[in-house]
Amino acid sequence: MGGTVTDLIAYDEKKTDYRTELLRASKGAPPAIVNLTYINEGAVQFKQAFEMGIKTQWLCGSAARAPKMVELAGKAAEGVMGTYPSVPQNTKAYQAFKEAYKKKYGDDKIPIFGDYNYDMVYVAARAIERGGTTADGSARPCRPPPRGSRGSRATRPSTTSEARSSQSTGYGS
Repeated sequence: MGGTVTDLIAYDEKKTDYRTELLRASKGAPPAIVNLTYINEGAVQFKQAFEMGIKTQWLCGSAARAPKMVELAGKAAEGVMGTYPSVPQNTKAYQAFKEAYKKKYGDDKIPIFGDYNYDMVYVAARAIERGGTTADGSARPCRPPPRGSRGSRATRPSTTSEARSSQSTGYGS
């Protein structure tokens, strides 16, 4: 897959200004930033990144699929990619993930969304590899989405465009 994790940045919920965190995350102009955020915070972060001129491929979890986040972030949410959790734990792939996690961390208690976030990064990276990039380095949409995962299960990338056309009325519906 390639790529390098350059920083891990914790942030406080319910803030109105994330510019410091965004400057830190965008240092070195990374081609992609994984932002595991909540709906309201994500909307603020994406709007501020847009205002600051930060150009990167944003990769998110399920917040990217929430119509409320898209509504709050507006144009700043365009192009944000994300996945939505589905965790069938009775598969060989999931058991292999669980064993590898325990071996690495010495504990078999996987944090909430830990397995899902692993897959989210892997599947999003595969989609970007498969779809390629545009001249400015932005990720091209990949349709159909890649099938399967080397993580705990298969997930399907979603985009903010799908959130806009979604009939759901609530988070994760």
